[in-house]
Amino acid sequence: MKIQLQDVLPEGIPVKRETHSIWERKIELDLKRNYLVRGASGRGKSTFLHILLGIRRNYSGQVILDEENIGNFSSTKWALVRQNTLAMVFQDLRLLGELTTRENLAIKTSLTESPQCKIIEELTERLGIKEQLDQPCHLLSFGQQQRLAILRALLQPFEALLLDEPFSHIDPDNSRICLELILEICEERNAGLFLATLDDDYGLNPYQELRV
Repeated sequence: MKIQLQDVLPEGIPVKRETHSIWERKIELDLKRNYLVRGASGRGKSTFLHILLGIRRNYSGQVILDEENIGNFSSTKWALVRQNTLAMVFQDLRLLGELTTRENLAIKTSLTESPQCKIIEELTERLGIKEQLDQPCHLLSFGQQQRLAILRALLQPFEALLLDEPFSHIDPDNSRICLELILEICEERNAGLFLATLDDDYGLNPYQELRV
């Protein structure tokens, strides 16, 4: 599946006329590839991901997903895209603080079958948050919450994973473990990812760089 950017420019984003910027250009992106979205704060990394996910619509130009302008998507169409095509880890994580780690994971997947429960146990142990499964989310450190948000996104179906500075409060060793799991699951699903970062590539390889 392809995404095409056709002269897209978000409102309120200062644009420098640089040949490598994604804004106001015609670009085709393959959802099966890995992209590193780089840029200084305020240049539109989060905005770019929000546009792809359809939660920011104040921009000029067009975004084409699977040969259809996303500006014409119905709410039903967007619901299907967010359930099956695009998964995202937001900077603010969007977890439910009063729910436990386990309950936050249950939002994205059914935990009624024992094989799925086993997967949850295995993956939370791998990311170092198994002991927090039955703790309210608000008691976790922000780094632990980031790992929870990453795992929650990985548990849903997707063809591309959108990650908005997902390792900002995770130490280097755990960032490496998280990225290894992300790449492993993306490879299993033949899916790609868009990783927004200030500068660090976290060892992601291979990737195509997108500058905002």
